[in-house]
Amino acid sequence: MDKKKSFMLTEVKKFGFGIIAEIKNGVYKQKLNDLGFIRGEKIKFMEQALFGDPIMIVVRGCLFGLNKNVAKNIKVYLAD
Repeated sequence: MDKKKSFMLTEVKKFGFGIIAEIKNGVYKQKLNDLGFIRGEKIKFMEQALFGDPIMIVVRGCLFGLNKNVAKNIKVYLAD
């Protein structure tokens, strides 16, 4: 079975696509799950603020601005 390498969400390049691999246990895990950040969901990295915080991503058709500290808890596989 081919194992894909996962990356932190903050490492996905601008306008790159990814698939959520996991959300690390933490304070925000349940809140992110409630917003639609679930394993296997496709995401699109849109923009990053001038100094890197926040980052803008699209999940399930909704645009979210995430603090970098929250985004570091999300691991993704790169997708086409």
